[in-house]
Amino acid sequence: IHLHIKQNDWREKIELAYDNGCQVFDGVINGFGGCPMTGYEMLGNLPTGNIIEFAKSKGIELAINDAKFIQAKILADNILSSS
Repeated sequence: IHLHIKQNDWREKIELAYDNGCQVFDGVINGFGGCPMTGYEMLGNLPTGNIIEFAKSKGIELAINDAKFIQAKILADNILSSS
């Protein structure tokens, strides 16, 4: 599933999708991007970190190297802040 979220509604959306059988979530490092057609200026893509946080809270194992993910997140921050 590909979700657009506000900062405070991501967990509810992931939980609802997961509880209804969704096991594949599309995430974006730092949630960068969004959809201008939604009409909401503060709407973004689902950050990968939120997916990881949800999975950990449910005891779901992911095939993600935490250290490499943090490195990628820092790199993305640096790229986005320099542009």
